[in-house]
Amino acid sequence: MMKTKNMLWMSALLALLAGCSQGELGTDDAPGKGVGKEIRLVFSGGGESQEYTRAIASESENQIDNLDIYVFAATADGGDYQYLETWKAAAQDDTAAKTFKLSGAGTARKASIFPTELKGIPNLKLYCVANSTTLYKSDGDPIDPLVAVKTNAATGAIETDGTKATDFEKYCTAKLEPTGTALGTPLVMTGSGTTKILGNIATVNIELKRRVSRFDIDNESAKTGLIIESVALGNGRNQATVMPGTLTTLDDAGRTASLIKYPVTEGSYLMLPKANQGVTESALYTYPLKDTDEAFLIIKGKYQNPMQKDPVPVEYHLDIQRAPDTGGAAAFIDVVANTRYTLHIKEVMEATITAFFEIVDWTSGGGVIVKPDNAAPVVTALNVEGTDADVATKEISVTADGTEKVITLTATASGKVQPKFSTTTGWD
Repeated sequence: MMKTKNMLWMSALLALLAGCSQGELGTDDAPGKGVGKEIRLVFSGGGESQEYTRAIASESENQIDNLDIYVFAATADGGDYQYLETWKAAAQDDTAAKTFKLSGAGTARKASIFPTELKGIPNLKLYCVANSTTLYKSDGDPIDPLVAVKTNAATGAIETDGTKATDFEKYCTAKLEPTGTALGTPLVMTGSGTTKILGNIATVNIELKRRVSRFDIDNESAKTGLIIESVALGNGRNQATVMPGTLTTLDDAGRTASLIKYPVTEGSYLMLPKANQGVTESALYTYPLKDTDEAFLIIKGKYQNPMQKDPVPVEYHLDIQRAPDTGGAAAFIDVVANTRYTLHIKEVMEATITAFFEIVDWTSGGGVIVKPDNAAPVVTALNVEGTDADVATKEISVTADGTEKVITLTATASGKVQPKFSTTTGWD
């Protein structure tokens, strides 16, 4: 079972607070007094010490460079929420410009916003988006400007419909291109919550979660002989919805349009801390994936055969699969946002690699074990040493207890190998 402690929260307290001292938010000394009811935002950790959480998520993975709060309003709680306005983090509080200042540091931050009050629609829903100032359509183009809802000042009846929250939830992150730049920090983080304008200070709890998944790689080249130089993803999705939602199963057209080989810089893995010396954290970020995407990791580097003087170039494709504990065929798994996947590499030969995945949340230890089905690879461009003659696979038929069996003997590669799985169809 996956543990689900959380590290980064954004909360605001939904209650009428009496007896506030002078200088507090919502009092005579507070910025924005008299322009609307206050929604107080308080950023804090999720019950774990900073020393502990930093060991799991790096400072850059917790970084918030910018934060936008999209405010939607409805006549009833859980009703038809429509866009009202957007508040943005800035250097100073400015209610007229709808900006707020984040005070504090790290995960201990505070801020307040004062949303416009419209008669007839007192229920609010806040969508908070960090580190993504532009939202996109599924085709990769920026979204059209959001339309604000308008009501009759006397009756509260809606006169102009605004952008629906259900449509907003389908907006996407920037599209990732195979020839572009790999996903990196600061990471897109989002969350949402509802409240109602009541009294002077309203309250809402919003948990911010990263919209990407993280892969760590556990490899000690001194033990495995494998020197990893780059890690990429095959059959990866090129976008994610900004707000969490259920991933749809892609048809053939959708797979062609949305599944890509992630961009990677050759040798980039070698620049990471502890590369090939144990667990290398944050080796790869990916958008969420569905099991039907049949995604796989692409590990490239060199393998040092003890019987050879120089290391040889190798490339392995590892299906992101789980082998049932009770036996049976391995199956692909979903890759979930805000979750860490650690690939533990245990044994490597020129033509095969033995490894398993460990899945945990981004802020705590423990987790479940996922073992990919490391099928025997197909060795390509393999010649008899010193000649141009291909090395053929030999099959020997034998009879045991009246049943014919086939034993396959495969030559060991002396150069680059390309494991071939069902997921690699269509890839060179």
